Amino acid sequence: MSETSGPSKGRSGGGSGPGGGSGPAGKPAGGGGRPPGGGGRSGGRGQGAGGAKSGGSGGSGTSGGGGRNRGRGGRRRGSHGGRPPGGAPAAGGGNRAQAGSKGARHTPVSSPGADRAAATVAVTETSPAGAVDEHDPSRSARRRALTIAAVPAVVVAVVVGVVVALAASVVVGVVAGAVAGLAWWIVTLLGGRRVLLRALGAHEPDEGTIARAENLVDGLCATMGLVAPEMLVVDDPSCNAMAVGWRPGDAALVVTSGLLSSLGPVSLEGVLAHELAHIKRGDIAPATVAAAVLLPLAAVTPAAAVVVHRWAGIGREFRADAVAVGVTRFPPGLRDALATMVEGPVPVAPSPLADSAVARATRWLWAVALPSPETVGADVPEVDLLTGQLDAPVVRIAALDEC
Repeated sequence: MSETSGPSKGRSGGGSGPGGGSGPAGKPAGGGGRPPGGGGRSGGRGQGAGGAKSGGSGGSGTSGGGGRNRGRGGRRRGSHGGRPPGGAPAAGGGNRAQAGSKGARHTPVSSPGADRAAATVAVTETSPAGAVDEHDPSRSARRRALTIAAVPAVVVAVVVGVVVALAASVVVGVVAGAVAGLAWWIVTLLGGRRVLLRALGAHEPDEGTIARAENLVDGLCATMGLVAPEMLVVDDPSCNAMAVGWRPGDAALVVTSGLLSSLGPVSLEGVLAHELAHIKRGDIAPATVAAAVLLPLAAVTPAAAVVVHRWAGIGREFRADAVAVGVTRFPPGLRDALATMVEGPVPVAPSPLADSAVARATRWLWAVALPSPETVGADVPEVDLLTGQLDAPVVRIAALDEC
């Protein structure tokens, strides 16, 4: 109930000026108007100059008015749907008060975390569409391949430079060494793919013999955003596959004849997706260069296989499995294929894969690591020797079982 000191009634809906209440102590009920002393806005609470208090919902004025009055004391507080001093909520104070105060602006309270998130979004949205990710695995792999190719190039440059310097002069030796090293570096990068394919005895398939595999590759390449690689075949009864090349545009996908005849379409799709994952990630570049560089040494030392594995990248087969499963969405397909490949026949002469140099240099480039020449005929199973290796088939099969 509003208390007034005069006979005048407040204007409905909250008038302005002295007419809002009777005398200097008047105040509109329910927060409808604003007294000269600077009362509250609609739905708010205030006090007139003479100290008259506004009650809950009584008085002559209309409760919860939507108007906005100006007083001499300025504004005190504007609230949407607030409570009067009497404690009772003003009738219709919520929506009507908001409608009456459409001129007011609501400033949200921001937090440091929200500001940082907004800044991150802004930077992301304003980044150039063609910006290159610095953490792109294919770029990192190609840089590693350049470093690997530089190792024999430096050796050649030093040898040629020393020989020419002793025969002619130091300046001529330095120039000759630099030219020879650069030439060897370029040949290693561009010719590594050809060297490996020739050592493997890979050849183009006969017309229509790999139509099923080609159809699967076309569908997978469309999904992964790749150009279909060249498909080659190695005549060998074992089940295996590998990918070589410098970049996706010149990649070659090599499969054995045993793989094409032993796997069903689902398992074959898993293996092909695995090899295309190597092309997509770009790790074929360091693997190809490493195998080509160490192929001559692999004929005399078993350590060449270990070095190739490290230079190609330990864990590359495991990561390719994860990418392949993400594409096919069917882990059992790749899992069954790996089991079949492990339990299948091993390369035998006259297959190029039975050659000790080729087997050591390319061992860790295949989907399933080739048997080491040192363990062929040994009492310890090959799978036990590989246990603990991240790229070992037994470890990868166990991981796929958990998917």
